[in-house]
Amino acid sequence: MFFLGIIDMVVLPFNAIIGGISCVTGNHFCTNPRFNFIVGVIGTSMWYGGSMTCIILAFDRFFEMCFPEMAKKIFGGRMIYMWLAFPIIYILYSFNEVPLVYNVVHHAFYFDPFYGSKGNLQEPQNQAV
Repeated sequence: MFFLGIIDMVVLPFNAIIGGISCVTGNHFCTNPRFNFIVGVIGTSMWYGGSMTCIILAFDRFFEMCFPEMAKKIFGGRMIYMWLAFPIIYILYSFNEVPLVYNVVHHAFYFDPFYGSKGNLQEPQNQAV
């Protein structure tokens, strides 16, 4: 749980604060590609690591509730460091993945920087009639 809090504190400026500043200023990938790439890589990889940490925490809670003796063997003592090594390795590995980039049209992070623009195959459907 402490490790998940650290991941959340690291990723919050990249996903929330920089996203909000980009929304106000209209900053998008084409205006500053290197900065937006770094923000996307860190935000995406930390989100992946946080998700894996939540899954490990869910298994830990499940075993603590249903099988407490087995939980002491699996997650007790120094074994927790082995379990927390998996999200750290996954975070480092995901630096090589395609990052999310900020889209100023929809004010969100997407894998496709042109999502919602005219001529894009993934153009959102209009809901207004």
